[in-house]
Amino acid sequence: MFRPSVTVDTDILDAIADAARTAPKQMATQFKRQQQRLASQGLEDLTAEPPEWTGKRRWKSDKQRILVIIKLKQADNLPYRRDHSLVKAWKVVLEATEAGGLFAYENNRPEVAFVQGDWTQPMHLDSGWPQAGVIVAKYRELAEDRLIETWYTVIDPFAGAKG
Repeated sequence: MFRPSVTVDTDILDAIADAARTAPKQMATQFKRQQQRLASQGLEDLTAEPPEWTGKRRWKSDKQRILVIIKLKQADNLPYRRDHSLVKAWKVVLEATEAGGLFAYENNRPEVAFVQGDWTQPMHLDSGWPQAGVIVAKYRELAEDRLIETWYTVIDPFAGAKG
């Protein structure tokens, strides 16, 4: 009587089980490293100040021009002197979790909306201030790509990701 025998090598199954058990922790560790790099690069882009503007200032309206001049007079800042407080106020919030993570850019200065934000004034666009929306969108896309790459590295036991 002929009895064929099959020997199963379970090393690969053991490796997959080990990856499944350790993946959440490895994912958090690996993605945190990626987040830190991306966050630093994005912060560098957000805090890049253009040179002092010497061209004609384009105001959105006369009302806006008058309000800005009044505010600058009250702050004893006419002629205007840049104090770099706007770019110094940018902060990065990082949070790595077993499910992935997040990073966010924050700036609590009220004028950021008019210089780098949703209500950017024409003069700030003309002078080359980096726009937060464009930069954040760029780094959101990069973060998504890196998250996917990190996940594939973590779940592949032969890719070499170490926790």
